[in-house]
Amino acid sequence: MKPQKHLPEPVYKPIHTPLGILQGRDAIHIDGLHYDPQAGGQLRIVGQIDGSAVTDNSEGRDWYGFTLVFEDVQALTLTQVDTYGYAGGSVSSFDQVFHSRWRNELINKNSTTVTGRHTHYHLRTYDDVLDILSESFALVLDSEKRK
Repeated sequence: MKPQKHLPEPVYKPIHTPLGILQGRDAIHIDGLHYDPQAGGQLRIVGQIDGSAVTDNSEGRDWYGFTLVFEDVQALTLTQVDTYGYAGGSVSSFDQVFHSRWRNELINKNSTTVTGRHTHYHLRTYDDVLDILSESFALVLDSEKRK
């Protein structure tokens, strides 16, 4: 058996979006979520971002509709926010997790599918907490508010 390598503690860093940093439980509201394994493991999330929960609301809007697409998703967990709890290291509503133990375990277990290209993203919404291991993501804001 291989000796276990000591990993540093996971570090959560906020992802800077076109609206700056998304902060607080009320920042992200999901209207729909669709995972398509036939599209290369694509996860598409559609919802609303609360304009009062962002650090750069230059348009002064109350709500921003968005589509968030993750590509080449290799792992996904979705937990109801009250079940997940409020601890865990996150520093914003949308973080990248460095030194992720979950990612490291999956790389060691599935080295042909999960590789160093994959990143651990942590998304906290009003209702749910998602941990996503994917190659990339794209966030597109709608030009019109939806709420």
